[in-house]
Amino acid sequence: MKIFVSWSGSTSRQIAELLRDWLPNVIQEAELFVSSQDIAKGARGLDIIGQNLESTNFGLLVLTSENAQSPWVNFEAGALSKSLVHGHVIPLLCGMAEVNIPSSPLRQFQHAKVEKEEMLRVVQDINQGCNRALTDEKVTTAFEKWWPDFSESYSKINLKPAKPQKEKDQAELNETVLEALGSIMSDLNSIRGEFRQQRHIIRRMDVERSSQANSLANALSRYGPEVHRNVIREEPVSTDESIGDILGNVLKHQK
Repeated sequence: MKIFVSWSGSTSRQIAELLRDWLPNVIQEAELFVSSQDIAKGARGLDIIGQNLESTNFGLLVLTSENAQSPWVNFEAGALSKSLVHGHVIPLLCGMAEVNIPSSPLRQFQHAKVEKEEMLRVVQDINQGCNRALTDEKVTTAFEKWWPDFSESYSKINLKPAKPQKEKDQAELNETVLEALGSIMSDLNSIRGEFRQQRHIIRRMDVERSSQANSLANALSRYGPEVHRNVIREEPVSTDESIGDILGNVLKHQK
């Protein structure tokens, strides 16, 4: 029995390939077509897909939250529904509770969740379409034997939807901006620290200069106007000249 497995996206592809390897263990007559595995290199992929859509007896649509609105999945679903007069098309909901897209053509099909009880019914439906169908007892026995293998492999597939690229880009941009702001704030804090230090030095110099000026004024006042006239010079006093030098000159004139 030919079964066409439709997929779109990395997660859906992994599940489709898992079904391709697992289902023939339960129903040996099942022959699954998965485009990622069953199209030879160099072959015309669309032609091969078209031929398999026309000749298939059963369709499985592997749906995830990231591909439920995929144009490709919807195209294959429509093609399957037209070509299968007596067959079935079953959307398999992987990590989804339902197809909650009002306008989706997928809503016309009876879906199944990838859970043990519902997958058993899917396997039984497939068996009923086989030329040499097994008894329900044999199908159930085979299913119970092989289900743990499928369940273990399926549980390792990440079904969480990936963030859209725009959201990823925005998140990366936000992270970059935050890092830049952190660097700027660090630089500002460093500059503020240096500014406070320089301001403290300037204030201390102002205090020292004010103290020196007061000392000089007191000395000049003490030793009288005559000494004051002798100390006054036309050229500017060097900033390197200390208060001690000036007072020394005052005392020299006083003597």
